[in-house]
Amino acid sequence: MAGIDGILIYALIHHLMISRRAVHRTLHTLFAVVCLFALLLSLSHMLTVQSLTAAGYLERLKFEHIFALLLVYTLAVFTLYYAKRLAHWFVVAFGAAFAALIVIEMVLPYTLQFRQFYGIARETLPWGEVITIARGQPGYFAAIPTAVVLSSLGYAFVQLLRSYRETREPGRLWMLGAFGFVILGTAEIILVRLGLVHGVLLGSYDILGLVVVMSSVYILESQQQLATAESNFRELFERSPTAMVSFEPSSGRILEANTAAVNLTGFTREDFLARKVTEFGIQGDEDENGTFVQLIQRLASGEDVTASYESRLKRRDGRELLLDLYFSTIINPLGHVVRIIANAIDVTEARRAHQALALESEKNQMLLRSSSDGIHIVDAQGFLVEASDSFFDMLGYERGELNGCHVTEWDSEMTLSEIRAHLAGFFQANQYTVFETRHRRKNGAIIPVEIAAVPILLAGKPYIFNASRDITQRKRIREALQASETQFRTLFDTSPIGIAFCRDGALVEANTAFKVLHGYAGEENLIGRRFASFFVDDGQRLEEQYRRYESSAMGESFSSEAVARKKNGTEFPVLVSLQRVHMADGETTFAYMIDFTELKQREEEIQELAFYDQLTKLPNRHLMIDRLTLALSNAERSKHYGAVLMIDLDNFKVINDTLGHDYGDLVLQQVAVQLQNCLRPGDTLSRLGGDEFLVILESLADVEGAAVRETESTCQRLLHALGQPFMLDGKPYRISACIGATLFNNADLTLDDRIKQADIAMYQAKNTARNTMQFFDPRMQESINRRATDESDLYTAIENGQFELHYQIQVDGDGTPTGAEALIRWRHPERGLVSPAEFIPLAEETGQILPIGRWVINAACAQLRLWQSDPLMRHLTLSFNISSRQFQQPEFPRIVRRALQRHAAPADHLKIELTESVLLDNAEHAIAVMQQLRELGIRFSLDDFGTGYSSLQYLKRLPLDQLKIDQSFIHDISTDSGDLSIVQAIMAMASKLGFEVIAEGVETHEQRELLASIGCFAYQGYLFGRPVSATALLGTTEAVARAAVGR
Repeated sequence: MAGIDGILIYALIHHLMISRRAVHRTLHTLFAVVCLFALLLSLSHMLTVQSLTAAGYLERLKFEHIFALLLVYTLAVFTLYYAKRLAHWFVVAFGAAFAALIVIEMVLPYTLQFRQFYGIARETLPWGEVITIARGQPGYFAAIPTAVVLSSLGYAFVQLLRSYRETREPGRLWMLGAFGFVILGTAEIILVRLGLVHGVLLGSYDILGLVVVMSSVYILESQQQLATAESNFRELFERSPTAMVSFEPSSGRILEANTAAVNLTGFTREDFLARKVTEFGIQGDEDENGTFVQLIQRLASGEDVTASYESRLKRRDGRELLLDLYFSTIINPLGHVVRIIANAIDVTEARRAHQALALESEKNQMLLRSSSDGIHIVDAQGFLVEASDSFFDMLGYERGELNGCHVTEWDSEMTLSEIRAHLAGFFQANQYTVFETRHRRKNGAIIPVEIAAVPILLAGKPYIFNASRDITQRKRIREALQASETQFRTLFDTSPIGIAFCRDGALVEANTAFKVLHGYAGEENLIGRRFASFFVDDGQRLEEQYRRYESSAMGESFSSEAVARKKNGTEFPVLVSLQRVHMADGETTFAYMIDFTELKQREEEIQELAFYDQLTKLPNRHLMIDRLTLALSNAERSKHYGAVLMIDLDNFKVINDTLGHDYGDLVLQQVAVQLQNCLRPGDTLSRLGGDEFLVILESLADVEGAAVRETESTCQRLLHALGQPFMLDGKPYRISACIGATLFNNADLTLDDRIKQADIAMYQAKNTARNTMQFFDPRMQESINRRATDESDLYTAIENGQFELHYQIQVDGDGTPTGAEALIRWRHPERGLVSPAEFIPLAEETGQILPIGRWVINAACAQLRLWQSDPLMRHLTLSFNISSRQFQQPEFPRIVRRALQRHAAPADHLKIELTESVLLDNAEHAIAVMQQLRELGIRFSLDDFGTGYSSLQYLKRLPLDQLKIDQSFIHDISTDSGDLSIVQAIMAMASKLGFEVIAEGVETHEQRELLASIGCFAYQGYLFGRPVSATALLGTTEAVARAAVGR
């Protein structure tokens, strides 16, 4: 065994080293993994057969099986990869199968090998070694791993055989033989494991054989690859236009040189190959690579030197060349450098040209960087080539930070496509251009700049020379002046208020509104007239006030009502306001004058005519639009839904045609009253014209489904109100309508779009049926249909008995089961198990909660009666919740009493859980009902305690037995001091009032221990069991009871 392990270790290390540099890295890495799992399997097998206890044997046997499964899987993957037939489905499917077998292996008590385990025995092998063997009955599942193992290996063998038939490579034939040996060895191991063949498992000799074959195959393939690579290398080496020389790392002896290298030096090939690389007088500046000799030493040591080496070389004729040398190394599989290849490029002429250009460039750089303007040069694509220091300072960058960056990095005015078009325009115009744009500084600030740009040619390439200047301050001043002047002139000339400037009581300037106000033409000159002359009866008093005002402090103002006079003598009331200001040419008084008469008339017209319908006194279209605008804005801000309803009366034309328009108007007036009575104070009812009305509903729910239901309910009320008879000329008339509705919770659509949606929905309703409503959005209509379907399904569930109870166990401080809570579930024939959170609210709304509640009571009593025949379950109490609507039923105590009698259930084992809202809706009634049921022996628990608004005055009067702490306080009790304080307070109060306490939602041992430390010794939660069926609850109770006894 030690020999096998040693070979496996050597193979593992060897193939890992090869995988670092070999072409087929993945193949060698996979085989290294195979060797690793084979080694682990061998070691685990050795530990298993040396076990001295049955428990130790089984534990080690599990790991032995796991390593065996991993070995088979990786061996199959390796073989398929080697045969170049590895399919994705094989990796996924068999990977999942082997993973499942490993999980099953860990879960099963006696591994996949045994169904029954009788023990272990010590057996002496013929050569004297004593090992441990197991005795047991083979497991039922042993056939599954056998099938998976043999099928994976068999599939890999078949694919390897097909690969050999296609390629006829000797290596694949060797692999076929070795892999067949592995399959036979695996079959022998399985037969021994299953007890079908008696024998002793000695080791992984089959894997050892595969290791030897793989290594041999690798040697053959490496030789073939080396020969091919050598041939390709020699051809590329000789044909390369670049001078290439290969030499020994240690001695520098030249091994090979191509024609370009021989021609570069001027030697003959024989003279060249007879020298060492150090004999060519190669010299270079000592840079980061060191001298040439040091560089060779570094390359020979295996160091990765990627930089070029600039050097000088003397030809045979004495002429000196400047070379750029690039080096690469050839490394053998053991990581040793066996050859260095040098590539030489003659850069003599290029270097001289570069030096001349550098000198000229340095001069230009000095001029460029010393400029006070932001000089920057960009190429034809917009990339920065060079810039002055002032340019970088203007943008807040360090010198060189933007070199090579595109204009879009700092220009925030134009997009990339616009910049490209801009640059193209420069080159096309080929002239000096000045324009303004905006630049983005490094800190994100945007600054306006003025740029003078001109296209230039540098080295035959087009560039743009730019001189930019920050014009932030200049622009601010200019914009401020322009804005101030424009604003003043606009306000002065277009103001509907009469404005006049006065100095020494006389007009200096007056706007058009002032002139028109007093009946003068716009071109008439009023300058020089006394300001007080524009008033009549109050002119004297106003002038006295004005004189007192002129003697007052600067900046003070006053307002006064007065009677003004037009040019034609007409008098009219005005409001006059005066204010003194200091201007550049002296102190000036500003006078503002408003005609009260026109304002009052306009306000009355707006209120009575423009915004209200004259027939119904309802808001008309204008006011409706204002309110709908506000409603859309409010909905977007609050995220609550609103709705637009379009109402159209059915057959209203018949009333007009038969009774006349006067009666039709009466009908519209009565319809307006009926509709208004059905709406909330914040809703808007408007008449659009004819027999069309529009309703705006605001502040609906913030959830679409709830908003749909609210809207539908409002529509039904409106339809019902319209369906009531109208008295016309002493005779009753009935009328119906169709309503189209659309919801909104944002302002993403225009007002017209919202109204059109409601209008379309209204016509859809008319096409469907009379006296009905329709939503515009099909999803909303689907919500209504879905609700109707759910309501129908709920009735079906009650009739067909689709409900079932699940039970969650309750335990005491020792972990002993004390009871269970019954939780209803709906097993829908199509949707599966439905949570009560999805159907209980609907049942509450539709009243179906009452028959559901009766079913829960009877099912709980029936289950309680069944438990009485089971010694393990008969002591458990059973609790269940009751809805507020059911509890308020007068016959509720009688329903519970009949259920107890019908099923002969012990009442003292029944506990009813009530929420705080149920009890506080009608506390006196609740106390009376609880007293009646308590006389039967039923106990009561207050559910979700702490989440409502309990009244301690009623709490102490309620005949409660238990408080159930809500799980919201338990979830973070170990980390939230507030939750802990609340639970402590509940415990203290319950102790004073004599109530039991049970904690709901206990999920961790830490929560349980913390609750126990503050005196809470009754628990319910996932730590002890999830809600399960009655049958499963029996198993949970047994497990919890055993755990409690064990503690």
